[in-house]
Order: sequence, then C-alpha cells, then structure tokens
Amino acid sequence: MDSSGTATAAWQSLSAVQAVSHPVGGSWGRKVTISGRGRRAEAFQLTLDGRGDAAAVFERHLSLELATRRRGGRWRAPSALPGIPRAGVYEPKVAIDARGETIIAWVHDQPGRRVQVLVLGANGKPEGPIQTLSRKGPITELQLAANAIGDAVVVWREEGKNARPIEAATRLAGRRFANAVTISRQKDTGPRAAVDPDGDATILFTRIHPATTTVEAIRSPQGAWQTPVVITPPASFTPSIALSANGDATAAWIHQEPLPEPSSVGPQEQPSFSESIETADYEP
Repeated sequence: MDSSGTATAAWQSLSAVQAVSHPVGGSWGRKVTISGRGRRAEAFQLTLDGRGDAAAVFERHLSLELATRRRGGRWRAPSALPGIPRAGVYEPKVAIDARGETIIAWVHDQPGRRVQVLVLGANGKPEGPIQTLSRKGPITELQLAANAIGDAVVVWREEGKNARPIEAATRLAGRRFANAVTISRQKDTGPRAAVDPDGDATILFTRIHPATTTVEAIRSPQGAWQTPVVITPPASFTPSIALSANGDATAAWIHQEPLPEPSSVGPQEQPSFSESIETADYEP
C-alpha cells in the first residue's frame, strides 16, 4: 500500500504473475498479467514505495526479469536484468526507494549458490556491477529490506550440517553494499529484516536451543551490529517485524505452550500444546 492508501496485490497463477490495484474510495480494478508472455514465471516478489511506484521481480527460464509501474500508470513489459548469466537463480527479492532506485537480490548457482545484488538507478540502468555478498554457499532464506532513502540490508542463512551462520550486508543510500558480517553462528533460522528511517537495521531470527527455541533481535545503530538479545519466552519461533514511519518497531511471533494432560484418552488424540501469536514493541 502506498502513502495515499492505494493498495496493490499480486499473485502467481499457473503460468504467470498477475496484479490488481484498489484506489482509495474506489474498487478493485482489472487484473493484469505483469510477467508478459512466454515461459512460466514464478518465485516473484512485489514491492511499492510511498509514492505508488511498483516493481516485481520473478524467475523465468533460469533468469531474472523485472516489471515496473509508475504511479498512476500501467505496468511496463518485463525485461531481463542485465549482466546475470543464464544459470539457476533463486529467491529473488526487490525494494524501491524515494530516489527511484531499485535494489534486487537473489541466490545464483554460479558461483556456488551465493547471494548477489544489483542496484538500478531511476533510469533503469545499473549503478555499478553485480556484487556477490556471501562468502560461502549454498544459501537459503534470503531477505531484503530498505527504507525510503535507499539504506538497505540483505540477510541470509548458510546451509550446512553443523553450524548454519546467519550473515548480513548493509548499504548506505547511494553506495555499494559493505562486506558481509556474521550475526549468528548457531543453528538458527528464519531471519527477518527491517530498516528504519535513520538507516539502522533490525534483524529477528529463531534461535535453536537443545530443548526449545526463542526469538532474538539484533540491531545495527550507526552501522555496528550489537549483541543479539532474547525478546521472547521459550518455545517461540517464526518471527516477523514491521516499522512505522518514525522507526517504531513491532515484532510478532508464534508461542507454544503445553496443555494439561487429559484424564482419559478419547476416540481422537488430543493436542498436547496450544499456539498463540504474541507481539513486542520497540521505540528507538
């Protein structure tokens, strides 16, 4: 949803990516196919900025394509992102800022399922070469977040049999991404990220303990990552985070609690636990 209240929804059909918009006081418009014709498009992500400009990135036949729409206009025909070899690409992510930049991140088979990023200027042309951010692979659970002026963070998890470190790379508006930093060396999972108006990034993830799980948060004021802090009781997992325009944050997660033992076993097995959604707020 943009700052005027116009909503845009997108989804993946059997063969294409489609979208529809709903202006304030109006009704849902005509759905349009934004991925164009040709081979099956999938694994898309949609993003909007406050003005109402929109972008969608998706996979098609081992490459990445980008479709864009200016506020009040129509979706432009998608085009392949420049400079990406036609090999396997996965988990595309996209963000746009008030400067007109489009930030795109993905996992690429060459070299070795690692994280790559590309920044397009307001003219649609690359502002520099593709960056490879991750030092090792394979990579999973890629996430991208940016604020209105173009500060951004990319976070991912490295797959492995033992430790599965979570790493992150940050970018100041108008610059290239800095070197990746390891923010968790445990067997953790599910990183989620947000960037506030001052450019400070917050990442939530599920910490895997021997007998339970908790959700932890780590922040990067002035670009320096702090020590992660536990923000939930035990048996909590699957976090998400959202920010307000002034940087206030709300985190949400699932919390699991055991139920009392039933006095007798009925015809159907009774659940042994209950689940609830919990939240916590943060004010900078």
